[in-house]
Amino acid sequence: MQLKYMVDPAFLRPGEQRWFVRYLAEHSLQIDVWDGDSLLHVGSAAVKLEVSVKLEVFPLTLSGL
Repeated sequence: MQLKYMVDPAFLRPGEQRWFVRYLAEHSLQIDVWDGDSLLHVGSAAVKLEVSVKLEVFPLTLSGL
């Protein structure tokens, strides 16, 4: 599964791009994996979004989930 979240700076208000980048630098993406048949929780992961800001990787792409 691959998830892409694209942010077009043209649709952001003045100051929102700075706020968004700061949010990415300070937060993590929380991922929970559930078994669809048994509805049991398989596991969780936290991915720091700070790396995408440091590497200037936009859009943020997650693969292999």
